[in-house]
Amino acid sequence: AAGGALDRFTAAALDPPADIRAVAVADHGDLTVADARPEEALEPVASAIGRALADADVVVVLGGDNSVTRPGVRGVGPDLDAVALLTLDAHVDFRATDRGMTNGNPVRALVEDGLPGRNIVQVGIQSFANSPTYLADAGAAGVGIVGVERVRDRGIDAVIGEALDTLAARAGAVYVDLDLDVLDAAFAPACPGARPGGLAPWDLRRAARRCGAHPAVRALDLVEIDPERDPAGATSLVAASCLLEFAAGVAARSG
Repeated sequence: AAGGALDRFTAAALDPPADIRAVAVADHGDLTVADARPEEALEPVASAIGRALADADVVVVLGGDNSVTRPGVRGVGPDLDAVALLTLDAHVDFRATDRGMTNGNPVRALVEDGLPGRNIVQVGIQSFANSPTYLADAGAAGVGIVGVERVRDRGIDAVIGEALDTLAARAGAVYVDLDLDVLDAAFAPACPGARPGGLAPWDLRRAARRCGAHPAVRALDLVEIDPERDPAGATSLVAASCLLEFAAGVAARSG
């Protein structure tokens, strides 16, 4: 969905200016995991990301639900002590794993895999969108949680900049999970998990640019869009613009 939406944009960025045609891009195609359970997709997705990173500064994963994040982080690994995770999400994704993997528990699963909780920062978490038990479990694991209210108070640039610098100091590589349901529901009709009071598209775009520009960021996923709920393409346009902003950030790494 985001790929088709790219046709609505140009390659020129402003404030700061950038021409993303300077970024060399290789399309590694689709993985045949759409009908697989998350457990079955773990090895194929992780291996594909690991192979792609061998010849790239960054890898972008488009589509799927949030269960993609676990194999994504594992692909950047495999030493999880050397990897950090930054999520932009309304949810902590800390549901129990005893009944298998879902889009609601990749962060808990990664902690259980061995990813240190202190290597995780979650930005945009919403009030009244998470179980008190899951919030407590995430906090007990050492996960840094930045609610959407604090993002509005401090500004997205300050929050994302601090999170990236903190995580980069703790690990050599940062994986960014950009879950589109972090947006306010008015801007994300294709995200069933979006709620009123979320981030605005301009905040998410600024965050994507900051992530792309940070040298420790090795991978980004854009997830949780249901194209069947997006007849006007509004959510896909936001996702596409975030992808372009991320690319503009990557372009800035080399000046």
